[in-house]
Amino acid sequence: NESIIRSEEITDNVKYLLASKLNGLPGNLQGVLKVLACFGTSTSEQLIGYLSETIEYSAIRDRLDDAISGGFIEKDGKGGFKFVHDKVREAAYNLIPTSDKNQFHYDLGKLLHATCKGKEVGDVQFVIVSQINRGLQLIESHPSLRMEIAELNMKAGNVGLDRSDFVTANSYFSVSLSLLPEDHWNSMYTFCRSLYFSVAKAAYSSANLEKAQKALQKIIDESKCLNEKLDALHLLVTVLVERDAQEQAFTTSFEVLLQLGETIPDSFDKRDARAMVKKTSKILGDISEESMSKMKEVDKKTEYILMFYNHISGVAFFAKPAMVPYFSCRMMQLSMENGISKYSIGSFLNYAGMLCNNKVFRNIEGGCRLGRIVMKTVSSKRFGSCSDQKAKLCFQYYALIAYYSEPFQHCRDMLREGVEAGLGTGDVRYSFLNALNSIRLGLLSGKNLQDLLKETEYYLSMMGKQKDNQTKALMLMFHETISLLISNSEYTAPTIATGSIIPPLQHFHKALQSFFKSRSERCNHFAEKIMQAAEGGRQHHIFITFYYALNSFKVAEIVHTKKINAVPDQALSAFRAAAEHSKDNFQNKVELLEAELYNRDGENDKAKASYAAAIASARLSKFIHEEGLACEKAALHHKKIGETS
Repeated sequence: NESIIRSEEITDNVKYLLASKLNGLPGNLQGVLKVLACFGTSTSEQLIGYLSETIEYSAIRDRLDDAISGGFIEKDGKGGFKFVHDKVREAAYNLIPTSDKNQFHYDLGKLLHATCKGKEVGDVQFVIVSQINRGLQLIESHPSLRMEIAELNMKAGNVGLDRSDFVTANSYFSVSLSLLPEDHWNSMYTFCRSLYFSVAKAAYSSANLEKAQKALQKIIDESKCLNEKLDALHLLVTVLVERDAQEQAFTTSFEVLLQLGETIPDSFDKRDARAMVKKTSKILGDISEESMSKMKEVDKKTEYILMFYNHISGVAFFAKPAMVPYFSCRMMQLSMENGISKYSIGSFLNYAGMLCNNKVFRNIEGGCRLGRIVMKTVSSKRFGSCSDQKAKLCFQYYALIAYYSEPFQHCRDMLREGVEAGLGTGDVRYSFLNALNSIRLGLLSGKNLQDLLKETEYYLSMMGKQKDNQTKALMLMFHETISLLISNSEYTAPTIATGSIIPPLQHFHKALQSFFKSRSERCNHFAEKIMQAAEGGRQHHIFITFYYALNSFKVAEIVHTKKINAVPDQALSAFRAAAEHSKDNFQNKVELLEAELYNRDGENDKAKASYAAAIASARLSKFIHEEGLACEKAALHHKKIGETS
């Protein structure tokens, strides 16, 4: 009875009747139902097509019509077929004796493999390998078959890796590893290098950093020359950074660069930096989008050198900030001399970021211009798809450069795209760095705090799943700040590995929290720490300077020093320069600081005009928090001069 078969609940009696009915079917129809049952509840038309090409199942389409007429299967709406009920599939599968199931799966997989060999079969590849893997115990004594199946599993795993299906990739790679002979590094050297590297990539993207590091170390130990180790060393440094092994990451990059023929100075002072920047600027000249697009493709050795310089400069940013100018300039010189690729073009962004953020030779206009040229070159598709580099490039440009010239809100939107791009390609490190900076810009551009809190909790959840305690510790600081701004109650912070906290970022949060809680002396204390920070904290200056300057007016009422009194004028000078590059981000800050200075100096008419301008500019830039701040300061000024109506 077809209606009974299709019903949601099937009783034990009906199951018995169903099994009896299936056992009474003709053998060829039973055979087709058994095959379909091996594939699960549904089977694609593509798979049916490949089966129909075999001698054994050449009449499968006729039998499918019979199965539909019998009420056992139906069309699935996508051109394929599905069982009308899970229990029907279960009964069909039980037509295969338990002792024969693995052999049946294995034979089916081998048959499909023979038919599909040399063809682009898409997802059918996963079906084939999964069927064969059910019978692995049947090939224990067949070395050649084991190697063939190991290769099939690696191929399927790499397809999963390309699709960012890391769970599937890991499962196939594990099977492939299990099939290798004891002497596999001797007997299958090239295959093992490829397999272990794929294992490492899948493990890294699945947050199994220990497994990734072990696989990479095995490649490094077994490889016969430096060239065969470079990809593994490159990923190893990334893993070490993720594991917060900064010193080991620096040392590894340093040693590789030396082996590649680079000479790195033991020390590099400001005079050296100025000279090297001057030389690099001369080499760079008036580079344009057109001239960059015509640059030759870099050779492989230089590309590796640039990749390791990029690693070491990232670690040095906090560990050895004095060396960052050397690494940035050296990357630029190598790129201008040898060409570019999608993997090395980030060296231009590294240099542009240094120009924007290093106070010794700051050139915001030049840095922003270079950054825009790079991003236009990337979007021109000269390098084809750069999807695997998007997360990194988004971070380098929108977190470290673009906020000087493009609206905060746009930078935040692009950073959020970088989060998704990184998750999609397994670039967890840059995905989470983008997440941190998108929250930072959300906070500083006046996004709804409740929405931002939910966003931080979403990112914290992802970081927890990825076991990224380092970035999670930094995100928890944003969670604390946002929570405190929403509520005046005390915040109970989760346990954080304090070694993961970068002091300038910690001071940034404490200063911001103190400002909005009207703790002026505490705000001043932490803001000054940021202003005194080494180069590793410079990117926080532009964000905290505004609040530091506004806060100094309160501090000056308590502590009368030349240093405190000079803060607003210094900040105003900095923001006037910044507003030349982006009125959207900085003009309202210029006008509010001017208003406060006029208020301090008793120039009331000018103060009123500047407060009104600050309110209007903040509203135009959609900085609702700074619009509210300007309104509050304006109200206090009017009260001070007796204009209360």
